[in-house]
Amino acid sequence: MSAPTIHDSVRLSQRDLEQLLSDLNRSQQASPSASKRKARRWTVPLSKAVCSVLDSGKRLQHHLVVPRNLSTGGIAVLMGAFVYAGTRCTVTLRRLDGKGQPINGVVVRCQHLKGHLHDIGVKFDAPISARDFIDFGDQHSFSVESVDPSKLKGSVLIIEDSRADQRLYAHHFKGSGLELQFAQDGETGLQSLSDLPDLLFTDYQLPDMTGIDVITRARAKGYAGPIVLITAEVNPLLRSAALKAGASEMLAKPFTAALLLQAAAEYLMSVDGEGPKASAAKMVSSADEKSASREMVEDYVSELQSAADQIGAAIERDAFQDVRALVLQVKGSAATYGFEALTRIASDTARTLDACQSVQESMTDLQRLMASCHCVRAAS
Repeated sequence: MSAPTIHDSVRLSQRDLEQLLSDLNRSQQASPSASKRKARRWTVPLSKAVCSVLDSGKRLQHHLVVPRNLSTGGIAVLMGAFVYAGTRCTVTLRRLDGKGQPINGVVVRCQHLKGHLHDIGVKFDAPISARDFIDFGDQHSFSVESVDPSKLKGSVLIIEDSRADQRLYAHHFKGSGLELQFAQDGETGLQSLSDLPDLLFTDYQLPDMTGIDVITRARAKGYAGPIVLITAEVNPLLRSAALKAGASEMLAKPFTAALLLQAAAEYLMSVDGEGPKASAAKMVSSADEKSASREMVEDYVSELQSAADQIGAAIERDAFQDVRALVLQVKGSAATYGFEALTRIASDTARTLDACQSVQESMTDLQRLMASCHCVRAAS
């Protein structure tokens, strides 16, 4: 099969392109709507991408485009063609590992700039991880830019032995709808995980163990919710160890109220910042008797835990196809038994596997899925 023809639709010199992007970014930053933006946008390193759309004759056309900015929910690109809003498209971006990743979406904006050039806005069908395409180094990459504390809902467990820092958390989260629970040492915090908090913050230096120990033991207990490590000892090795243990992110002390709210919103709110995100920590079946009896759900819970163990065994063998088949098995059945959030987690994992084509590069999502399978339960 011959390679598809890709049309260079931009056709600008490097100098003219850099000037145009600079002018666009400067004008948008000065716009009043920029300060009200909920989803954070990152400037993409100057490179090319491919946007594939159907033309009026229903033929697939591939256009070489220039990304302007990227968010977890969409992308803006420069394109040398007009595209109607509502047009389905696929944007192929180059990942940091050098592989191309196609992302499906829909055109939501087409604004003429000058000559043949248009500013195209694409909304993705499903959120992506910006870290797959942008090198943030050791910096956090929270996708929610503007946080309304009153819209934050959920339960948060904070393992922190300093009373002064506990008061600081309470002050920063004042006015939110969060239910805060504090534990002064790691052992007490781990016991409190039986309440299945939606989000866990743990300090690194605790009286009885380190935050890394907390994370490792929390994941071993089957806690699948997000965990953020808080530390005054900032170095790349510590962050790497935290992520390897199962942390979602690491924040440095002293932290601002804005940063703490961003962290909470990242894991508790949807990508548009408007609604709650499905909790990975609370996997309770919502099935009723018409769809599945309690006995059926309880049997399925046992099957899910067995599936998690099988995924773990397949990971040890580095058996990609076996891992993928088991993930798809969970994806295809979980919602039927009332575990909609688990279906979304399995779907995310399947997308990551298909994009990376590697078990090891998909470990973060796989670990989250396995932990989620282990903490599901039937409704009381």
